[in-house]
Amino acid sequence: MLKNSIYRKLTFLSLTCALYTSVYGMNVVRPFKFFFNPSPHYGARWQLFVQPEHGFKARGYNPSSCRVNIAHIWNPCENALTMLNGFDSECQAGQKRIQIDANSDGTRGTYTICTELDVPFGCTFVARKTLPRNILLGIYLPVFTMHLKNICMQDHTAYATAEDIRTHHYLTDNLAEHVESLGCINMCPWHRTGLGDLAIVADWLQDFVQGRPVLRNVRLNGRAGLTLPTGKKEDLNKILAIPFGYNGCPTILFGGGLNAALGSYCHIGFDVELRSIFGRTLCQRIKTDPAQTELLLLQQADVYTDYSLEQQYTLYAEVYDLAPHTSFKIAYQFFKRGDSTLSVCGTCFSNTIAQTAEQIQERNWHEILVNATYDLGYLTREYIRAIPSLSLYAEIPYKGKRVIVCPILGATLNIDF
Repeated sequence: MLKNSIYRKLTFLSLTCALYTSVYGMNVVRPFKFFFNPSPHYGARWQLFVQPEHGFKARGYNPSSCRVNIAHIWNPCENALTMLNGFDSECQAGQKRIQIDANSDGTRGTYTICTELDVPFGCTFVARKTLPRNILLGIYLPVFTMHLKNICMQDHTAYATAEDIRTHHYLTDNLAEHVESLGCINMCPWHRTGLGDLAIVADWLQDFVQGRPVLRNVRLNGRAGLTLPTGKKEDLNKILAIPFGYNGCPTILFGGGLNAALGSYCHIGFDVELRSIFGRTLCQRIKTDPAQTELLLLQQADVYTDYSLEQQYTLYAEVYDLAPHTSFKIAYQFFKRGDSTLSVCGTCFSNTIAQTAEQIQERNWHEILVNATYDLGYLTREYIRAIPSLSLYAEIPYKGKRVIVCPILGATLNIDF
């Protein structure tokens, strides 16, 4: 009975973050989702499942935690004049700044960019092996498709002065063309498809039977794992072309929690996960002036990023067997990553200025997760070893800070054998 209890509700070994965060912070790109993992049947040695999902229109949250267009998660508008600051007068951007010979007055050179990001398809392929001592070893490989579309721009520069006219003529009237020639940034819509990072995670759990009228069982769980940088990396020459992972950086994670069985139909519990990202020197776009806005940064440089620890906290509850062979779960999750640190390689650029970027400051988001499962094992005959199950789930983000998040509907198609 103890083993049956352990394996029957194995999903509750981890109601983890499942928040595979890129440098931008996004709830979509993730290698595994323990909250939605199916429970292996008792006696099953292997478990194979896929999790196809559809994301709806992405939404952004700015530094004040207000909901905004995804292009405004760092700055409400972009400044084309400050974009040219901090460059040597002999380079192309510096010469353009001299040619315009105008200063920003709050509206001159400013423009608003709005766009939409869709995640029409994502899918995670999973294989898990049951090992002795209540350990489950899993390999998770995600695939994603993303579209950036409907890019529109509004120039706020007036026509009142000679400075305004020069700004229009030499810069903002053909901003996309100038941005591409000066910084190799393509402001056109894009379509990207590729792998996410491969995750390898081992989970452990142990039951402590209580035998009381209300508190029937207490379960402790723990996990450890890593992700390998197999995911598609950020495209520096496209706007908001986020990486499908940690942009070439491996990670390690540790987590655990407690689950309590109350009566015959209810489980409640909590879970905590910590993730450490290994720093790596990568070519990134950096600020060359503190006044610059960050959607369009012209300068690229080799930068070492020291990422802050990621934290994920989960509270959850499950009702099961009210209807035969079914369960329903709901959870609240909070994710946070603190301020990261940039170290620009060489002496050509200022670390102090690079550190003013909003992109490396703290980000967080809040989500509600729901999952409904129907166990089809009762339909199979005793001599058939393959046992299927089906789940439908949803992720509903409702608040955040400096992030892009996306409502998601998905399914889990599982077979144990």
